[in-house]
Amino acid sequence: MIIMKIVILTEESKVKFPPIDTWHNRIGRGINIKNDQKFVELLRENNLKVPSNDIELENEYRNILYNYIRPANLLFAGMFSEVRHFAEQLSKNYTVETFILSGRYGLLKETEPIIPYSFHIETLTDLDSLNKSTNFCDKMKLAAKNADYIILLFPERFNKYLVQNKFFLELSDKKLIIVCSNDIKKEITDFYNIIFLKRQGVARIGEINRIKILDILKKNTTNDNFL
Repeated sequence: MIIMKIVILTEESKVKFPPIDTWHNRIGRGINIKNDQKFVELLRENNLKVPSNDIELENEYRNILYNYIRPANLLFAGMFSEVRHFAEQLSKNYTVETFILSGRYGLLKETEPIIPYSFHIETLTDLDSLNKSTNFCDKMKLAAKNADYIILLFPERFNKYLVQNKFFLELSDKKLIIVCSNDIKKEITDFYNIIFLKRQGVARIGEINRIKILDILKKNTTNDNFL
């Protein structure tokens, strides 16, 4: 394994609780947890609604939903699955840590056990409220502190919020790879430590960008020049 640390920062997914096939070592597609009848009925029997951003009820939910608790990287599905697969691929050659921005919990380490929930970050207001309650911006900076490379896989509104909160300015001594729409590119053109890769469709990475990232990392292991 190459001694290089990569930190991946990404968001949660509306699709959760994918089935795990341990026999074939596969993870399924997942569901919208609101459509899981057993899950909803269990909550109803205990006079609870589907968990959202009501973190104050966390202990009560955990006591009831103990069979549903999983590490964060195995609870999210949908587009997050692409990130999980890519992190697994990278971990064959590098030290990799994945952190997930959750509307319920704030910044999660991939191994942190959590319950399924329905709340999803939709707006800049959601992000601001979440940052005020969980301080995720500073936690992201701390998570990236000892990384050789930071890979950001966020939608446009997340990156705009990070710009507003001087996230990129305070990490100007770090090597960043950002996969996002062109709308954010003009906000980061002055940062020479950032490589921008255009996001294609709904994919968080995409096959072309996956190859580009692997190539960038490979070059960095054999050449002291970043670009």
